[in-house]
Amino acid sequence: GGVAYIWDKNADFAAKVNPEMVNLETLNSEDLGILKSFVERHFQHTTSAVALQILQSWDQATNQFVKVMPADFKAALASRNIKLADQIANKKVVYKDIVVDVSQN
Repeated sequence: GGVAYIWDKNADFAAKVNPEMVNLETLNSEDLGILKSFVERHFQHTTSAVALQILQSWDQATNQFVKVMPADFKAALASRNIKLADQIANKKVVYKDIVVDVSQN
């Protein structure tokens, strides 16, 4: 599981998702920071004209993004009091206290 940020410039994305599996959320300040770093990094690596367009009209463009959050992933973060930014920085943080015994007894 993990979060996705979708540029929904046509405002038609909600009709395309299964609401039983994911929640669509408005971006908060943490999300905006994460998204901006992703778009900036994408632009640095690709010189994408779309990324540049988004960055140049950041305040307007951010209103067109939607956060897709799987319900189980959101619950895992909340139950462990983990911020999304911490999970993105360290993918193992959500699972750090989960131990799975795979030995065959």
